[in-house]
Amino acid sequence: MKKKILFSPGISKKVVGGAEYQMSLLAKYLEREEHSIYGILKENLRNEAKYENLFLTQKSMLQTWFKFTYSRKIYRYLKQIKPDIIYQRGELPYLAVGCYYKKKHGGKTIWHISSKGCVSRFHFRFGFSLFGYIDKKFADYSIRNVDYIIAQTHDQNELLKKNYGRESDLVVPNFDKLPQDEISKSPPLRVVWISNIKPIKKAECFIPLAQEFEGRKDIRFVMIGREGSRSYQEKIDRMISGMTNVEYLGEISHEEVNAFLGKSHILVNTSLSEGFPNTFIQAWMRKVPVVSLYVDPDGILRKNKIGFCSGSIEQMIDDVKQLTDNKELREEMGERAQEYAFEKHTFEENMAKIVDLIFP
Repeated sequence: MKKKILFSPGISKKVVGGAEYQMSLLAKYLEREEHSIYGILKENLRNEAKYENLFLTQKSMLQTWFKFTYSRKIYRYLKQIKPDIIYQRGELPYLAVGCYYKKKHGGKTIWHISSKGCVSRFHFRFGFSLFGYIDKKFADYSIRNVDYIIAQTHDQNELLKKNYGRESDLVVPNFDKLPQDEISKSPPLRVVWISNIKPIKKAECFIPLAQEFEGRKDIRFVMIGREGSRSYQEKIDRMISGMTNVEYLGEISHEEVNAFLGKSHILVNTSLSEGFPNTFIQAWMRKVPVVSLYVDPDGILRKNKIGFCSGSIEQMIDDVKQLTDNKELREEMGERAQEYAFEKHTFEENMAKIVDLIFP
């Protein structure tokens, strides 16, 4: 029987991040099965909308107040489209409205955790916004009332149990389609950083790494990602200005990223926090070991010896040097990384687990 499925946040034509990409894969799969797809999107994405969406205007500091006042609008939209399934990814509080709708009108609600922050307990402290507190209250209601919860990692599941007394119904890591692009590791060595330019991604930590290798013609450092806020972007631009071994490509498509990784040798991640980075999977599938400054979901890099979690910039520099100077180690890690990704992160197998939860 064909179903109406609401995605929150909704899906745009232009995929802008890892969570959106994962949702787009799921939506495309369900659309092929002739289910109807709906969503909730920010107003500024109206021209990039895909499927039928409710558009909400959100403005900086007042965005939580807007969420609160938009609850009735969202509720009316749900009554209009009568979704059979509401699928929420991340910690936006709109799912609270969905859970309330479900109690009144039926249906199924599913929450897909996107980071440890989603399942961390709120601690009121000086300087923390009251709006943030309201956000967490919405989230708490959702966690108590949502029908099914999907975690990306066992770490997230443990935090969910510890902080909310619930256990995930499914732990399934992010996934991607198998490589169709060419994998060729010809020189020069390419060390690549891929993320959106914003403070939590710590792009500035990639610069001192590149500085350590200035003068070496055999190594190139490349940054890929959407530009950040004006002030932060200007900071990054100033840092790389005059450096001859760093290139910033800006935002490119998912397919172009994959093609570039197929010719790259090391992926560096400097984020303070991530859920399960899609870029890890894209890199592993293309025999690229990962050097991560802070993030190692479920200890996968360390346990499977497919990269390093450095913990400091100094150690990150040493770890990258070890991989650039030791071709045998780099290639061994790359081979193991691909084997691991093909075993644990394939689209078909992991998608099937999620679909089985949605349609038991």
